[in-house]
Amino acid sequence: MGWALITGASSGIGAEIAKSLAQRRYHLILVARREQRLQELADSLSAQFGISTQVIAADISQPAARQQLKATLKELGITPEFLVNNAGIGHVGQFEQTDMTDYQRTIDLNCTALTALIADYLPAMQQNRQGYILNISSVSGLMPGPNLALYHASKNFVQALSEALWQENKAKGVVVTASCPGPTESEFHQHAGSEKIGVFNRIALMSARKVAEQAVDATLKGKRRVVHGWLNRIMVANEVLLPRRIFLAITALVMSSST
Repeated sequence: MGWALITGASSGIGAEIAKSLAQRRYHLILVARREQRLQELADSLSAQFGISTQVIAADISQPAARQQLKATLKELGITPEFLVNNAGIGHVGQFEQTDMTDYQRTIDLNCTALTALIADYLPAMQQNRQGYILNISSVSGLMPGPNLALYHASKNFVQALSEALWQENKAKGVVVTASCPGPTESEFHQHAGSEKIGVFNRIALMSARKVAEQAVDATLKGKRRVVHGWLNRIMVANEVLLPRRIFLAITALVMSSST
C-alpha cells in the first residue's frame, strides 16, 4: 500500500481513521499540533501493523505550516495517495458572541487549509490515475445551524466542494468522498462548547471508531457521500421535507437548550 496523510490525527475521528488505514497496511503521515500524542499513536500502529509512519506537528491553519509540510514530504520522497482532511473547529453561540479572530481561524482551518491540501496533492493522484480524498464534513454541512452558524457554513463549503470534485474526478481515477457524522465521541464538543447543549447529553453519541470505519469503507468503494447513523439520515430527510423556516426554528431551539 501507499501513504496516507491524515490531518487532525491526534484524537477522535482522525486517530480512528489512522487505525483503520493502518489495518489496511497504508503507511501514515500523521499531522496535528500535539506531537506527543501523534508519536504515541504512530509508535503503536507501527508496532501492531508493521507500517512506516511520519509524525509532523503543525498548525495547518497557517500557510507557512502547510508549505513546510509539503516541503518535508518532498524531501522524504513521499507522495500521498490517500488524503484525509479531518482537522476542524467550531464555536457554539450566537454569531456576535464570538470574536472575529476565532471565526477567521475556523475559516482558515475548515475551508482554506482543506482546499490548499487538496490543491497540493490532487494533481499527482490525477497523474497516477489513482487516489482517494476523504473530507470530514458533518451532517451540519447539509443544513443551516443557528447558534453554530459559521461551523455549519464552513461544513457546507466542505460538502459542496467535495461533491463537485467527486464529479470532476470520477473518470480520472480519483475518489473524493464527504463524510457526514453527527454528534460523535471526540474532543470537538469540549473545544466548541457544545457539551453545554442539553440535547447532546440526552442522545447516544456515535463512536469515533464506527464513523472512521464507515468513512474509510465509503471512500474505498468510491462513494460521493456517507451520512453516518439512522438518526442523522432522518434529520437530513426532514430538512428537505419541512419548510425551511420551520426547520430553522426547530434547529435553533435544539441548539440553544442548556444542560
